[in-house]
Amino acid sequence: MVRKLYEKQNVGGAKPQLQVLSIKSIQAKDNVKADRYRLVVSDGEFYFQAMVATQFNELMASLEEFAVLRVKEFIMNDLKKKRIMNKKYYNP
Repeated sequence: MVRKLYEKQNVGGAKPQLQVLSIKSIQAKDNVKADRYRLVVSDGEFYFQAMVATQFNELMASLEEFAVLRVKEFIMNDLKKKRIMNKKYYNP
């Protein structure tokens, strides 16, 4: 599933189940009030980076490395020659 997402293939309403391999807090810049979180997630075969939407920052306290979550809504973006998943909603 990760490979299809990364290659921007049509996954037709997929809600991928991913394992969290790493969680990192990204300090907010001057004009931004909330910190961001970068995750490294895997489907068991491939992995990539994902950014969590700031409205879910309060849930990040309960998310642990190696947890499994189902992503219900996401957007794939290219950023500095990297493809990043922006998670908008997830269900741990």
